[in-house]
Amino acid sequence: MKKSVRISLAAAGLALLAGMGIWFIPGMKFSAWLCGGIAAALLLWAGLIRWSEKSRGGKVCKVIFLACVIMGILSFAVVETFLVKVGRIPPYGDPPAAVVVLGAGVNGTTPSLVLASRLNAAKTYLSQIPSDTPVILSGGQGPGEDVTEAQAMYNYLTAVGISGERLYLEERSTTTAENLAYSETILSELGIDTYNNSVAVVTNDFHMARVRYLADFETPITVTGVPARLPYWWLTANYYTREYFALAKAMWNRLNGA
Repeated sequence: MKKSVRISLAAAGLALLAGMGIWFIPGMKFSAWLCGGIAAALLLWAGLIRWSEKSRGGKVCKVIFLACVIMGILSFAVVETFLVKVGRIPPYGDPPAAVVVLGAGVNGTTPSLVLASRLNAAKTYLSQIPSDTPVILSGGQGPGEDVTEAQAMYNYLTAVGISGERLYLEERSTTTAENLAYSETILSELGIDTYNNSVAVVTNDFHMARVRYLADFETPITVTGVPARLPYWWLTANYYTREYFALAKAMWNRLNGA
């Protein structure tokens, strides 16, 4: 069997996995689309192999394509190592001046698995710091959500014994950058100097590097991270992979003033 044929069969297998992920596996849609992209790249590689057997131009294009793939793999390995390292840094220093819990998806009125992991981490962390520390719950309302993410978080935390008097709802944000910017506005209204005092940000471990990046360059917030972990390794791998592209997009937007 020719090499190009074997590669084409591998691409077909990845395309099948992509379809299964999109339609049948909750929370894995990004990885499914990524499998589809890799399948397309494999088909392109198979085509370049056949072309290179007949043309010098094909050989040149094959080398260029391979070089791009190698550089992409190397950059992915470097960035993922950084993401994992930052995501493992525990909270440090004195108790924070405030806590911000970042929102994630809500299924109707029920927190998604990602959001539930953040809320569980927040509940544990709040039991370890002074009870009068203000907490910002940050997240607006998106498709498929019957309430804002902030309201869903409020309902969850008050149900497990957290006093509602210390909880402040930020219900406008739809992105991580907006989470931080709108939360900083509320903290300023509360008289908290977010530049000279640390703010504990509760989010998932895979998300922490992007939060720190945005806080450093777009908002005057000194962040100490409270990383939450997902219970399933395949979901963790899915979101860490997704975060590579999300961080790249955040950097691109900053460079272009978006």
